[in-house]
Amino acid sequence: MVVGAVVSILALAPMWKLIGVQVRNGSELVARGESQRFREMQLGASRGSIVDRNGVELAISVARKRVAVSMVELREEGVDTPADLQQFGTQLAGLLGVDAAPVVERLLAAKATDPWIRIVEAVDEDVARRAKASIEDSGILDAVILEDSTERVHP
Repeated sequence: MVVGAVVSILALAPMWKLIGVQVRNGSELVARGESQRFREMQLGASRGSIVDRNGVELAISVARKRVAVSMVELREEGVDTPADLQQFGTQLAGLLGVDAAPVVERLLAAKATDPWIRIVEAVDEDVARRAKASIEDSGILDAVILEDSTERVHP
């Protein structure tokens, strides 16, 4: 009798848990499961190619990098005087292969508290990565920010 009672209790324990999950905690567990599986994100749609009636591409989007600079990080690295900013801007422009005057002008016009200012809109990805690595090798860490961008090209 005792063994039968123990076996019966052990057999009923999973049933009790199953009833508890389905009746008491069912909606809470479903909500927790969905929150672990689903996540809302805003993804920017990439522009498609424009082709003529024969399928020849007339306009395509090419992956590029947008280059920005954190003025806060520059200030923390000791680049905060106009002369330092001019030297940094000239060095960055040379690495990116763009004219130095607009880059230096944007750096000098920026506030020291700006978290980031856009320097160049569309630069080749490899050039941008090499420029960032070169700046970081010179000891200025986390000041150059690379963002995904595209450029419309008409082959």
